[in-house]
Amino acid sequence: MSKNSLSAVYVMPPQNTNPRVCVLVINWNGKEHLRRCLASLLHQDYTAYDVWVLDNASTDGSADMVRNEFSNVLVLPNEKNLGFTGAGNIGISRAREQNYDYIVVLANDVVLDPRCLSGAVAAAQAEPTAGMIGFHMIGIFSYAPFEEFENASDGQAGVGGGVEALEEGA
Repeated sequence: MSKNSLSAVYVMPPQNTNPRVCVLVINWNGKEHLRRCLASLLHQDYTAYDVWVLDNASTDGSADMVRNEFSNVLVLPNEKNLGFTGAGNIGISRAREQNYDYIVVLANDVVLDPRCLSGAVAAAQAEPTAGMIGFHMIGIFSYAPFEEFENASDGQAGVGGGVEALEEGA
């Protein structure tokens, strides 16, 4: 196999009932979005998770806001704006070094339903060969309560289904 070849590695899913999750929030000058995102993360019904903010050299006081208002959130500042993928890759590498079972990568403008992490962990454990679990986006730019959109999903807090129902006006 050449040096430049790609290969897939199957990783056994965690066997414990409360796998550790690292939530990475990528930020650049998005203090108000970030505040809403972190507030939603504080209300998750899943408890075995840590939140890290990867700050891309923000100049709007985002990092200080996190340190002052969300003392349980780790801020990892970058010296310059590395973009979403650059900051995300740094966070993923660090989370893997600390042996988290799952890693969630979020933009700073995401507001999560309280059941989102528990739903994602359940979906990941139900599909042990899946390499990635995606979230179902609803209420884009509205910050509306999840219940307004619940009839458009399959009731699993954004895990699968629902897009067709939204498109059909259900």
